[in-house]
Amino acid sequence: MEDNFDYVPQGMVTVEVPTAEYAVFATEPADLANNKGAFAQAIQRTWKYIFEEWFEKSDYLFDQEKYAFEFLYRKKRRHGIPIRL
Repeated sequence: MEDNFDYVPQGMVTVEVPTAEYAVFATEPADLANNKGAFAQAIQRTWKYIFEEWFEKSDYLFDQEKYAFEFLYRKKRRHGIPIRL
Protein backbone atom coordinates (compact mmCIF):
# COMPACT_ATOMS: atom_id res chain seq x y z
CA MET A 1 0.00 0.00 0.00
CA GLU A 2 1.37 3.36 -0.98
CA ASP A 3 0.99 6.28 1.41
CA ASN A 4 -0.43 9.44 -0.04
CA PHE A 5 0.18 12.61 1.93
CA ASP A 6 -0.75 14.99 -0.90
CA TYR A 7 -3.70 16.41 0.99
CA VAL A 8 -3.24 17.16 4.66
CA PRO A 9 -5.71 19.68 6.11
CA GLN A 10 -4.21 22.84 7.57
CA GLY A 11 -3.34 22.39 11.22
CA MET A 12 -2.87 18.63 10.87
CA VAL A 13 0.36 16.69 10.48
CA THR A 14 1.27 13.28 9.13
CA VAL A 15 3.08 10.63 11.13
CA GLU A 16 4.34 7.33 9.83
CA VAL A 17 3.70 4.67 12.46
CA PRO A 18 6.46 2.06 12.50
CA THR A 19 5.63 -1.61 12.21
CA ALA A 20 5.05 -3.16 15.62
CA GLU A 21 2.85 -5.64 17.43
CA TYR A 22 -0.21 -3.93 18.88
CA ALA A 23 -3.00 -4.84 21.25
CA VAL A 24 -6.15 -2.99 20.21
CA PHE A 25 -8.84 -1.93 22.67
CA ALA A 26 -12.16 -0.17 22.15
CA THR A 27 -13.72 2.52 24.32
CA GLU A 28 -17.40 1.99 25.06
CA PRO A 29 -19.81 4.61 23.68
CA ALA A 30 -20.41 7.62 25.91
CA ASP A 31 -23.79 9.12 26.83
CA LEU A 32 -23.04 12.74 25.98
CA ALA A 33 -26.70 13.78 26.16
CA ASN A 34 -26.81 13.23 29.92
CA ASN A 35 -23.17 13.72 30.92
CA LYS A 36 -20.85 16.20 29.19
CA GLY A 37 -17.79 14.53 30.74
CA ALA A 38 -18.83 11.00 29.72
CA PHE A 39 -16.53 10.84 26.69
CA ALA A 40 -13.38 11.74 28.65
CA GLN A 41 -14.41 9.42 31.48
CA ALA A 42 -14.89 6.50 29.08
CA ILE A 43 -11.44 7.03 27.58
CA GLN A 44 -9.89 7.27 31.06
CA ARG A 45 -11.55 3.98 32.06
CA THR A 46 -10.15 2.30 28.96
CA TRP A 47 -6.59 3.47 29.61
CA LYS A 48 -6.90 2.52 33.28
CA TYR A 49 -8.07 -0.98 32.31
CA ILE A 50 -5.19 -1.40 29.84
CA PHE A 51 -2.42 -0.40 32.23
CA GLU A 52 -3.83 -1.51 35.58
CA GLU A 53 -5.59 -4.75 34.61
CA TRP A 54 -4.78 -6.06 31.13
CA PHE A 55 -0.99 -5.74 31.33
CA GLU A 56 -1.03 -7.24 34.84
CA LYS A 57 -2.83 -10.35 33.57
CA SER A 58 -0.97 -10.72 30.27
CA ASP A 59 2.57 -11.81 29.46
CA TYR A 60 3.10 -8.64 27.44
CA LEU A 61 4.95 -5.46 28.27
CA PHE A 62 4.24 -1.97 26.99
CA ASP A 63 6.76 -1.23 24.21
CA GLN A 64 7.85 2.31 25.00
CA GLU A 65 9.99 2.44 21.85
CA LYS A 66 6.87 2.49 19.62
CA TYR A 67 3.83 4.76 19.25
CA ALA A 68 0.59 4.28 21.15
CA PHE A 69 -2.28 5.88 19.28
CA GLU A 70 -6.04 6.27 19.08
CA PHE A 71 -8.17 5.98 15.97
CA LEU A 72 -11.80 5.68 14.92
CA TYR A 73 -12.96 2.46 13.30
CA ARG A 74 -16.60 1.67 12.59
CA LYS A 75 -17.70 4.58 14.77
CA LYS A 76 -15.77 3.33 17.82
CA ARG A 77 -12.67 4.84 19.36
CA ARG A 78 -9.84 2.31 19.33
CA HIS A 79 -6.52 2.38 21.13
CA GLY A 80 -3.45 0.81 19.53
CA ILE A 81 -1.02 -0.13 22.30
CA PRO A 82 2.46 -1.32 21.28
CA ILE A 83 3.39 -4.55 23.05
CA ARG A 84 6.31 -6.94 23.37
CA LEU A 85 6.99 -10.15 25.26
